[in-house]
Amino acid sequence: MRKIVLRTFSSAILLSLAMAALAPTPAQSSRIGCLWISSPEATYIEFSTDDWIKESWVVPVDPSSLEPIGFEIDVYNHYRPADPVSDVILVIAINEAGYEKIESVSIDGTTFTISDFTLGTPAFHSGDSMPTHGVYPTWFAEYTIGTIGADATVSRAVTVTLKTGVTWDDVKVHFDAHGKDNNGDDVFSPFSHDLTVAANNNNSIEVTKWYTYADEPYDPLPTDPTTGLQRVDVVIVSSGPPGNKKYKIASTNPGEIMAWVQVENIGGLVFRSLEIADTLPNDWNVHPEWDPAKGGIHVYLVSDGISTDITVSATITSDPGTREVTVSLASIYLQPGDRVQVSIKLKYALKGTEYSSDPSGMYPIIYTNTATATAYAEPNYSGTSTSDTGSADLIAYKKP
Repeated sequence: MRKIVLRTFSSAILLSLAMAALAPTPAQSSRIGCLWISSPEATYIEFSTDDWIKESWVVPVDPSSLEPIGFEIDVYNHYRPADPVSDVILVIAINEAGYEKIESVSIDGTTFTISDFTLGTPAFHSGDSMPTHGVYPTWFAEYTIGTIGADATVSRAVTVTLKTGVTWDDVKVHFDAHGKDNNGDDVFSPFSHDLTVAANNNNSIEVTKWYTYADEPYDPLPTDPTTGLQRVDVVIVSSGPPGNKKYKIASTNPGEIMAWVQVENIGGLVFRSLEIADTLPNDWNVHPEWDPAKGGIHVYLVSDGISTDITVSATITSDPGTREVTVSLASIYLQPGDRVQVSIKLKYALKGTEYSSDPSGMYPIIYTNTATATAYAEPNYSGTSTSDTGSADLIAYKKP
């Protein structure tokens, strides 16, 4: 280690040198992310493949809508220690679809038409460009808020109006803010505290269904070559003398089957809660009758190709009367590409049923199994949501 010895400097000189070393040079500029933007109408989106809405408050709009959207935008001064922020500018950014479709953006009576928007990247008061955040360069305009007091919130009414006859599909309107503190340094809205109006077309799930052997859950049931449906065979036996025969459904082949529901996140958002309602096919019952200890129903999360049993995290109900099985996950982290799979073991309810005449004429029977799922952006079934329905038919033949 090098040793430096100071012999002739006075204590005053040493103190002056130390202070100079610690002081920022005029070229150094600090930026403070203390302007927090939100809206009572918005839902926070933590993860998305779309940078416009990733880590952002999102005001959703129906992509098929032709109507204007109105909402409140709030800008909170979170500067610490508490101080006012002056010369606050609200930046309004629109994507290419917005530039083509938007007629105007109005903020508390100040109206911006499309001709007021400039293509580029906005600048802080210091002259430095704002971070791109995956949004800029794009079309933007600036609205002056002015000074926001210490720990204060400024609210403005915003209305975005489309041109006649166009829809919100693919349109995005993004809001950032920046200003100056008492030292003249730039302050701004950090990436995690901005806001976007976005057509609700990036949050999608897909529900699919299929059947497998109960003892081989990855082995699908055979496909009927005539109908293309998965198939089971019903064994009917008879007994008694001619003219007084009795008939009974003795079994099925296979004896038990597994009905599967899969909910896949095919959009760009993370979902934080999920509800699934599966209406089982007629004449098929959960077997054994639902009891967590007996394990007739299982729930799995498949992420990055790894399947994890999350049954204990789910609330499961099974109603033999309505044949509906519900699976509710109040807290989950379902990323894009992740899947939730539910397996339900089924047994033929007509097994053991006796008939006075040959029931062979009932077959083939096509049984339909339908499932609906709703995924939510927030835990406990709240926030932006999306739903999908899937079904699978099963055909039962009398075994020759």
